[in-house]
Amino acid sequence: MALMHVVGDVAFSHDSSESWIDGDVRAALSQGLAVANLECVLVAERYTGENLVVHGHTRAARYLKDANIRVVSLANNHIGDLEDRGIAATLEALDEAGVAYFGAGLTEEDALAPLVVEEQGVKMGFVGRQDPLSHPPATNVYAEEDHGGPAKFDLEETLEAGRALRAQGCEVTVCFLHWGVQKVPFLPDWLIEPTRRLLEVFDVVAASHSHILYPAWREGDSVALTGLGNFYFAPLMWQGELLYSKPALDRLAVIASVEVDGGGVTSLELVPTRQGLGEHYPVGLMSGVSRGLVGFFLERFPSRSGTLFRFAWRVHEVRGWGRYVRAQGMKGVARHLNWGLPKKVWSHLVSPRSR
Repeated sequence: MALMHVVGDVAFSHDSSESWIDGDVRAALSQGLAVANLECVLVAERYTGENLVVHGHTRAARYLKDANIRVVSLANNHIGDLEDRGIAATLEALDEAGVAYFGAGLTEEDALAPLVVEEQGVKMGFVGRQDPLSHPPATNVYAEEDHGGPAKFDLEETLEAGRALRAQGCEVTVCFLHWGVQKVPFLPDWLIEPTRRLLEVFDVVAASHSHILYPAWREGDSVALTGLGNFYFAPLMWQGELLYSKPALDRLAVIASVEVDGGGVTSLELVPTRQGLGEHYPVGLMSGVSRGLVGFFLERFPSRSGTLFRFAWRVHEVRGWGRYVRAQGMKGVARHLNWGLPKKVWSHLVSPRSR
């Protein structure tokens, strides 16, 4: 029997400190093995250019280890923000801190390679993949022969990787994915069937990217944690706005505490967390009514509803237009006033573009 804590996106900045989580969260993660998605690069120098680069200092690797997060997935859309030099610096920092990783690398072979660890006498295997439909990337984002990046999600290849881990003697298998539509709180309909098939092979299917929580569910001896939320996302200045600095749904996350053995998942406890405000934006445990409401959503809401997803996606699309109008003003809106606008609006409602 082994205990594993799974959390979602962790993104440090150069201003992050060892106080990034409070004592209650540290205690909750202290037993067993904690696993997270590290959604940033770790480099010694602060980036001052104009591109969106999510990055923390290399010392943040020690913050992970000190919090008992000893395994991280790197299969995400920010691990390549500083191209191969950023990936190399991140891998070096993690190696020095004693944090194991999977899901990205300096070659496609390295990115696709599984991680195998033994924890509390149980052999565990991990693979990490990023879904191209959830985050349509620019060219050369994914790891290939001649450059690094995250591993690209291909369902059949990922299923085969899970079976190979079983053949290697792994008693517990974990697939950590980066998928979903940002700020839409339901699993995309194109991922419902792939999730079902992944659960036939993997004991734990975990995912992040949407920055908010999705309902979780058990299926046989496996568990689906398809939207873990932002466990810790340091405030980020982008286009004149300080993101992730105000009370919002993207401040909520969950610690999924999973007990596993050779037969699969034996128990699951979902512990809601909230990232605070203030100097260090620390992560703390939720309590009272708010904890109960988040728990109700995680455990009782429909987890695989294409109808709910499509409705929420369209609402998110319309809200995006409102943000654009507020940011650009009437002069910006005037650029789009032509006879083709109704058709464009209708096409976005039929097939939303937001990711």
